[in-house]
Amino acid sequence: RRRELAESFCVDRAYDPTDAASHPFAARPAGPTLDVIVDCVGSKRAVEWAMDHAASRVALFGVQREDYVFAPRHYGGLTLIGYPGHARSAAEFAVDLIRTGQLRLDPLISHTLPLSDYQAGIDLLERQEATKVLFLP
Repeated sequence: RRRELAESFCVDRAYDPTDAASHPFAARPAGPTLDVIVDCVGSKRAVEWAMDHAASRVALFGVQREDYVFAPRHYGGLTLIGYPGHARSAAEFAVDLIRTGQLRLDPLISHTLPLSDYQAGIDLLERQEATKVLFLP
């Protein structure tokens, strides 16, 4: 479901990091063929795949739930770029993009629940049965 959703958002291609036959990209140390990879998922498997296949940089925007292993095979010039934290100015910028219609989030919402069902929504997310949950007061 997530890959299909990504492909509906102007994504040229989406690859399964667990299926080496599904993509044409060489991994380290043979010579990675992708210069920069942006990870918005945060899963250990996806980030480590990105580190194995990026030639220069991996930008990490996903929520990290497990430790990533930056192994010796990654040392040859690979830079990890993290998000420096949340700031009010960044939140205001994002809200302005949403308010003006430049950033549409509604296609990402898979479930709408009352706030009283907060734990049920979190459970859906943890089981990866939801993309994003909108809680209503």
